[in-house]
Amino acid sequence: FRLRAMPAGGTKGYFADPLKVTEGVVVGGVTLNHLAWAAALGAPTGLMALQGEDETGRTIRAKMAELGVSSQHVVVDRSFATAVSHILLDPSGERAILMA
Repeated sequence: FRLRAMPAGGTKGYFADPLKVTEGVVVGGVTLNHLAWAAALGAPTGLMALQGEDETGRTIRAKMAELGVSSQHVVVDRSFATAVSHILLDPSGERAILMA
């Protein structure tokens, strides 16, 4: 997505046109992003977590495999619900993050 400008450290950045950003699914977050970067540099990486046997969990595990991040220590059970975040943008580009 295009940004209005690259934000300086410690500040917020905004999409160039937040109305063109409507909906999408992105697998990431601080932990997985860092693991993926380390894997890309050749470091052995893996996640230790509890995930559900649900669509979100399957999507995350598939992306982990694609990125070379081990899921060997991810416990999968249908009694768990995989955590998910929804990021909402208002017309000015300000965001709200809802976590479940």
